[in-house]
Amino acid sequence: SDPENPVQLDSLPYNGLARDVFVKGNYAFVDSVWGGLQAFDVSNATNIVRVGGYDTPGYAVASFVDEDDYAYVADRHAGLQILDVIDPFAVTLAGSLDTPGSATALAKSGRYIFVADNTSGVQVVDVFRPSQAKILKQIATQGEALDIQILSNRAYVASGWGGINVLDISVPTNTVSMGFSTLGFGYGYGAGAQAVSLVNNLAFLACGTQG
Repeated sequence: SDPENPVQLDSLPYNGLARDVFVKGNYAFVDSVWGGLQAFDVSNATNIVRVGGYDTPGYAVASFVDEDDYAYVADRHAGLQILDVIDPFAVTLAGSLDTPGSATALAKSGRYIFVADNTSGVQVVDVFRPSQAKILKQIATQGEALDIQILSNRAYVASGWGGINVLDISVPTNTVSMGFSTLGFGYGYGAGAQAVSLVNNLAFLACGTQG
C-alpha cells in the first residue's frame, strides 16, 4: 500500500526454489522448480499456509491458472504440464505435452497455449481437451524464447539477445512473426531481454545484465 516502504507480512519455507507465482482468489500457486507446483492459502496474508501441490517431472518455472481452474505449467525439459487445481488440497494431473525445446514461460488465448520454448521458439498448443493437448504450429524467434505475454491479437516474446519478437496471433493456428528488435543487446549468458510485461501500449523488458 506504500510503495516507498514495503513491509513483509509473512513467509513460509518449503522444499523447492520459488521461481514464479500466480494468485487466484484465496490461493497462491508457486512454481518451485524441482518441487513442482505448490498451493498456498493466502486468505490471511499474515498467516500463509501450504495446502497441497503436485511434483511435476521437470523443473516448474512459470504457470498461470485459467477460469476453469486448470494450471498450465512451463516445466522446462518436460514441456507443458496441465494440472487440475479446482481443489488446491488435491492437485491432480490433467494432461501433459513434451515440447521440442525447454518450456520457460507461457500465455493463454482462448483454447490455445503459447509456450516460450527457448531455442525452439514459440509453440502453439491446442488445450481444448487438456488430456489431448497437441502442438499445432511452431514459430521460430530471433534469439531464445524466454518469456511471452499477450495483448489483444499480438504476442510479445522476450528473446534474450534477440530482444523483443512480435507475433500476430489473430488466427492462432496461423500465427506469424511480425518482426523483432534486438535493441542493441549483446551476446552472452544473462544478456538481453529475459522477461516482458505489457501496460497499455508499452512493453517493459527485464534485460538481465543490462538492466
